[in-house]
Amino acid sequence: AGFQGGPDACSQGVNSLNVFARSASNTLLHKWYSGGAWSSWVDLGGSITSDPSAASWGTGRVDVFARGAGGALVHIAYYSGAWHAWETIGGNLVGAPDATAWGVNRLDIVIRNTSNGIDTMSWNGSAWAGWNNLGGVTLGGSVTADPTICSAGPNRLDVYVRGGDNGLYHKYW
Repeated sequence: AGFQGGPDACSQGVNSLNVFARSASNTLLHKWYSGGAWSSWVDLGGSITSDPSAASWGTGRVDVFARGAGGALVHIAYYSGAWHAWETIGGNLVGAPDATAWGVNRLDIVIRNTSNGIDTMSWNGSAWAGWNNLGGVTLGGSVTADPTICSAGPNRLDVYVRGGDNGLYHKYW
């Protein structure tokens, strides 16, 4: 299979690995390991223009995000034993999003916006919150690379990004 950009991976439990990549035709590819063997690549469709970002908040749940053809954030989720339809969440991305989960029914997304700032959005188990500009971060001018987000536990988020002065900047919540 031909790929573009970089892959992303997540685990949804013990002996479970999921790897995602953007195909040469801008669709999402998925390969998984479940305790004994790797699957073949499966094309999950979509129309993505960035590297994917995957997160899992529990066994049997995987969420994958990317920039869609129109520049908005798009999402596909696996739960109840099946992949569900792609959805457009919105926003206006430059580059690839990044996602993390800090608990059941909780996802947090970070993007580089068209003003070269950082926006975040979260899922609370029943709805997506609106976009929130991080603001208040001195970035040496502006953001010059895709941000990344991680969580060390409930109610803790850490965002890292390269600023205009090529320094690494960090903001936490």
